[in-house]
Amino acid sequence: MLTRETSSEILKIKIADWAKRKSLSSWQILVSWDLKNLDKIETSKNLFILGDYLAAYLYLIENKLLQKSIYVLSVKVRNILINLAPENENNIHLIDRYELYPKAIAPSPLPEIINDQFDFFYSGRISRSKNILLMLHVVSILQNEYNKKIGLKIYGEFDNDPNFSSDNSTYYFSYKKEVLDLLKSLPWIKKPEIIHGLDQDSWLADVEKTDVLINLSRFIMDDFSVASAQAQGQGVPLLIADIGGLSDITGPNVLKIPAHLIGSQFFAEDQTIVRCLANSLVSFLLKNFNLPPSSTIVQKNLIFTISPLPKFEQLRGSNLEDFMREPEGKNFIRKIEKVWRRSSSNIIQKKCLFLMTRQQDSWTSLARMMGNTEKFWVQFQDENFKVDFFDADKTLSKSDFVELMADYRYVIAPALMPNIVNLLKTLRETLGLKFQVIAYAHELPSIFFASLKLRSVDSFFLQSDIFITHCEADLKLTKLSFKNPNVLSIPADFLNSQDSKLSLDEKYPIKNFFYLGRISEQKNLHTLICALSLIQDQLRNKKIIFHMYGFHDHYGTPNLASDAGAYYDFLGSLLEEFKIGDLFKFYGFRKISHLNQYMKSMQGVGIFPSIHSDENFGLAPFDLLKGGVPVLLTEWGGFKDFIKNFPKLTTKIPVEQGPLGPFVNPSSLAKIILNEIKKSEKASVVLKTISEQKILSYSQDTHISLLKDALLKNIFSIQKLRLSAYTVQAISQCQYSKLAIFAGRTWPQNGKIFSTYSDPLLILSSLKYGMKKSNKKLKRNPQLLPWVKKKGNGYIVHDPIKGTHKFLDIKELIKNGFIF
Repeated sequence: MLTRETSSEILKIKIADWAKRKSLSSWQILVSWDLKNLDKIETSKNLFILGDYLAAYLYLIENKLLQKSIYVLSVKVRNILINLAPENENNIHLIDRYELYPKAIAPSPLPEIINDQFDFFYSGRISRSKNILLMLHVVSILQNEYNKKIGLKIYGEFDNDPNFSSDNSTYYFSYKKEVLDLLKSLPWIKKPEIIHGLDQDSWLADVEKTDVLINLSRFIMDDFSVASAQAQGQGVPLLIADIGGLSDITGPNVLKIPAHLIGSQFFAEDQTIVRCLANSLVSFLLKNFNLPPSSTIVQKNLIFTISPLPKFEQLRGSNLEDFMREPEGKNFIRKIEKVWRRSSSNIIQKKCLFLMTRQQDSWTSLARMMGNTEKFWVQFQDENFKVDFFDADKTLSKSDFVELMADYRYVIAPALMPNIVNLLKTLRETLGLKFQVIAYAHELPSIFFASLKLRSVDSFFLQSDIFITHCEADLKLTKLSFKNPNVLSIPADFLNSQDSKLSLDEKYPIKNFFYLGRISEQKNLHTLICALSLIQDQLRNKKIIFHMYGFHDHYGTPNLASDAGAYYDFLGSLLEEFKIGDLFKFYGFRKISHLNQYMKSMQGVGIFPSIHSDENFGLAPFDLLKGGVPVLLTEWGGFKDFIKNFPKLTTKIPVEQGPLGPFVNPSSLAKIILNEIKKSEKASVVLKTISEQKILSYSQDTHISLLKDALLKNIFSIQKLRLSAYTVQAISQCQYSKLAIFAGRTWPQNGKIFSTYSDPLLILSSLKYGMKKSNKKLKRNPQLLPWVKKKGNGYIVHDPIKGTHKFLDIKELIKNGFIF
């Protein structure tokens, strides 16, 4: 088998033969992990560097041994070494790979990827840097979705290198276990083979000429690839990453994959991220597999500076792993990778920089949305769009920023957190760099972007910048907040192909209702309890229980600086007052594995009565819907999109309009719950498999196409984006406590954007979110809500969401929804 050692020995033999043909004398091969013949290195006139070229060359620099003829095996290695010691450029020479391994005279063509029967094969070390996990995902997708006849053979041995780069603690020390576990878990039509024990020559005899070598390596030291050279010498087609020495390979049956489609040296091994990357790579293969490759290679030198240079011992052997974790090492490798992964074709790529941050991770749902956003942009990539990921939580000098931003056309801000805002302003206003911002709005549309001034970006955005929202309601509010903004609605989560193949039970009589999420006034759970008190006898007769999962957030009412009360205790007092404690179970925050299967086994239905002003998506109800579980939802914010796209799985709860804004009538909600129970008992088929329309509405591919179209049509402009009159008004009345920190959980309680719930801006926002006038007549013998008390000749209301109010008569209570 080809290991690091056997490959080196094979190359040494080839190089010795080449040196003999070139009549070179006094030569030596320099390998940093084997420096036994130091005296011979010092006296040799010609040195060959292969493999760990960085450490080897730093050894020469530190020992003042540069005045020699130095031979390397790839164009990119030569470019990197020149940058490490520019004064030595004329002493660095390139060996043409085809003088070591000539091409076959009659190479086999690449097969037809959709119809032909063939196997991919890989030969070499089975290690994390060789990207085996991505290879498995790619073949699994191709087999299951495009060509059942494609196979995969992996010739090699698992190496003993540390695998600390795994982000999954289960596999921190065992890449072998990770590979074998993935082989078990992925769906296969034709399961890949891992073939051990063949010697360094006989493995190639096992390969058919119709097979295709696949090499998705992202290894920073892959300067040649013996297996690729041997296969090309036999005429075998090649599918290879466009990195390092692989970039030098040419031929009519060679397809190179742009380096950004295979991940980077620092790429997280999160399996969902790898799956998104695999989807992007498969899309590239479907478009390019049988197209003739470019006949020319563009290998322009890239100039960079590193000062001070790292030490030889820092890069020698396994020390490199530790060095790459340090800020100095990351900066060094980032510059090396810029050369190593530079495209060898003449394709002009539109480059995007994604600013990663942990500052938005204070809420479970926001942390997940940030992760989903990152995955979306991983899959967004193709040969024309390249996305790099940068940690905005770390600091760089201005010169580093300039170098970092040299080629980027778009900068993606997944959240307008302080560090990202400061970075954007430094790049655009201090350094004068030109780029378009793609900003995720999150909670900003429903407050007419009132906090832009406090974030110091009220005059920052340009006409060509793009805002991304998560629902149609926020899209409409963004259009009201600016004059002619570029804005798109992209879901915060997506369906996948497996979601479209659900097999659902025909009968589903409801036995349980579930709420999952924050226990918060905004989520309107007190109204739900009032509604249940009206139908408690029917619920007891049917033995139906309501389950509440979530943590008490203590946030109060956002955007009104309303103090949070002991809401959990308040809910408990309502249960006691209505004597319905037996109908409820509270669990606190818990993670439920296989949520949809659990809900179905409990014959459960989700219920979400929220009138939260920033309810722009809803990951919990979406998780239920995409698993085929029915859900009751307020016709509100992002929930409206679910109701539209999942009509057979959703039941809408009207949100009514009053002088104090939105409310849900407990009587109406009680009837809806009762009707849902009766309907589930009568219907022969309640649940349906997810329809094609739903797949399109929540398909990642659909929204990737929409965004690409928008970017291609979008022309950069220096014209400032103008605020609307609504935003100007919102900014003028916006007040924030000095305690407010946009990076944490303090801002909802400390920010006051709307004066009261009767604020015209809040009413307008609520109308766009789904609040509607009701024509329903009040039933006879109406009841006061528990938080409404008679006081003298009038009434006083202590509403958990809307605060304290006084009313003189019943009519005012009716208008504001305080009677049911």
